[in-house]
Amino acid sequence: MIINPQKAMREILLVICILCTVQIDAQNRQLLNAIKSKNREYRLNELNAASSYADVQTYQSIYKILPKSTSEAKIDILNWISNEAKDSEKKEILREFEVRFEVPGRQVLVKLLEDKDIEVRKATVKSLVHISDSRTISALVNLLLSSDQEMVVFTGQALVYFTGGIEESVAKAIPKAGDIGKIAGIELLATRKAKANNNAIFNETRSLSEKVKTTAYKALKDVVGENDFVRLCGMLEIAEKEVVSPLQEAIITAISSQSADEQTNTIIRRMRQTDEEKKHLYYIPLAKTGTEQAIKIIKEGMNSRNQETRKEAEIVLSSIQ
Repeated sequence: MIINPQKAMREILLVICILCTVQIDAQNRQLLNAIKSKNREYRLNELNAASSYADVQTYQSIYKILPKSTSEAKIDILNWISNEAKDSEKKEILREFEVRFEVPGRQVLVKLLEDKDIEVRKATVKSLVHISDSRTISALVNLLLSSDQEMVVFTGQALVYFTGGIEESVAKAIPKAGDIGKIAGIELLATRKAKANNNAIFNETRSLSEKVKTTAYKALKDVVGENDFVRLCGMLEIAEKEVVSPLQEAIITAISSQSADEQTNTIIRRMRQTDEEKKHLYYIPLAKTGTEQAIKIIKEGMNSRNQETRKEAEIVLSSIQ
């Protein structure tokens, strides 16, 4: 009897493929049984084991039963999904797979953002952030508009780690948010150094809420650039006493890309356009440059007729000696 080697190999591969499919099916059934079980240790062990073989079929099976699971099971699954998303290949699968025809996996997770259990909602936010699918940005950012303050704060902190451009969406949400949402959004933009969207923060420096306004002023230093220098100076020269310091910090940051001498000259040019009684507001940014010319100008302030200018010059000079 003559054996065809190629045909024999195809048959062997087919058998192996069938055996693998059977094994995966068995593993998935065991995993689903564990998810439905009240035994949390059993569930966690099976989820951990699943990381070694999970594929699209596994994710489909899990996502199908996820909405109907207990809160505890949902949280365990969502935490597992977050861990899965740390792998770049798995992250891509989680972004693109469909649970069933025209029902993407992300849709299942987004729906869980409405779960009655806040811990489930938090775990869902973490999963969506780890997956970082741009198509879920709107759903996540909308949480900043929620009346649930705990959820707003949690979402703002979690979104710091979203991989991708969320800044524009956050900036658009800030005006519509409550005070807690505004603060969360401002801090988020500041943490992500969102210079291109800094108008949202500048606008909130005029907020009627003292907490929002204070947060906005403190955030300016993290979102300004050289193009904002003149705007900041205009704000500094009419500022209330309590916001002078954050504006000075923002000015220092705005021109930090310049050399020390360039910074000094930039500030001096502005001072020449400023009323005499306001020039002392620039002593701290001047001192930060550390140049001899800057120190000389501050020392000249010691001889000013203006008492406030003399006092500020003394304070600044004593701080750098």
